[in-house]
Amino acid sequence: APTLIIDRRHSRSVRSRMITGAVQRALTPYLRKLTSSAMTPEAMDSLVKLDELAARGPVPKGTRTEPIRVGDLAAEWVHGARVGATRHGVILYLHGGGWLFCGLNTHRALTSRISSGADKPVLALDYRMVPKVDFDQEIEDCVAGYRWLLDRGIHPEHIVIMGDSAGGYLTVATALRARSYGLPMPAALVG
Repeated sequence: APTLIIDRRHSRSVRSRMITGAVQRALTPYLRKLTSSAMTPEAMDSLVKLDELAARGPVPKGTRTEPIRVGDLAAEWVHGARVGATRHGVILYLHGGGWLFCGLNTHRALTSRISSGADKPVLALDYRMVPKVDFDQEIEDCVAGYRWLLDRGIHPEHIVIMGDSAGGYLTVATALRARSYGLPMPAALVG
């Protein structure tokens, strides 16, 4: 039977609380638009611009990225500082963003830190999002990313699927869908 480990570390740092507060203040206008009325094309454009703006932001020193294609999907390899070039063990990262927004750019600094902390490269997947596709197709994109890693000879026991927020949901949904297809299970899921 799989083991569930919940590891809670120290309370959030002052820096973490300050960053969280700043992000919440920045996103509040967008979230109000989402909850106050139907999603308008203008609101969607604003959400898309968030990822474009994030491309201008800094990433941790020593980060190396390599844009690639996973089938028809954009993706990128992220190697955090001091993470070697080998890819026999990897993290498949599924970004959060309410299934509507965010992407490779908004999560690059996070995936770099995860890569450094785990001493493993991260494959960040830019899955398609609603309203362009439905939830089922989002899950299929994520399974395609997992299958892509398997097809390149990476053993499932060396793959961790990880995601935040909506990506956490997709992490579990991806594993369940992969299991229904008879694919081998990854080493771990982190949401």
